[in-house]
Amino acid sequence: MAKEIEQQFKDETGGEERREELMKEHQAKLEEQRKEKKSQSNPLADASENQFSGDVMVEWELTGRTAYKNDNWYVRNPGYTCGYNSKGTIVVRIKVNRNGSVVDAQVDNASSLQVSACMKSKALEYAKKSRFDFKSSGSTIQTGYISYKFIP
Repeated sequence: MAKEIEQQFKDETGGEERREELMKEHQAKLEEQRKEKKSQSNPLADASENQFSGDVMVEWELTGRTAYKNDNWYVRNPGYTCGYNSKGTIVVRIKVNRNGSVVDAQVDNASSLQVSACMKSKALEYAKKSRFDFKSSGSTIQTGYISYKFIP
């Protein structure tokens, strides 16, 4: 009886042909997701556009605070993505609220050396993504800096 019900469902939903068609669609979607995930997880997959040979060193100062969850990963690093032989130091002045979110970031041109527009843009973008620990005492906004040193 179970086999008869199973056959009835199969016939009502298009039979074996429809099942094979759906399986092919599903496999195509899975393959597309694998390719997308691989390109996201491997920054060298699109090296000509997104990754160059070099490092970005990050230093920061925000008196009395640590990175969120005491994990320096939260003081975001843009990576070396602004072209071969990009070299320079960018200092970004930040304002952080009590929750630890960066609410404002501005490049300190006087303290920055040998920087390109791309380096400034990336430094600002990633400074704004940074996060610090919660601080209940003191003023509602605290100022500090994040320094990005691009090293080819």
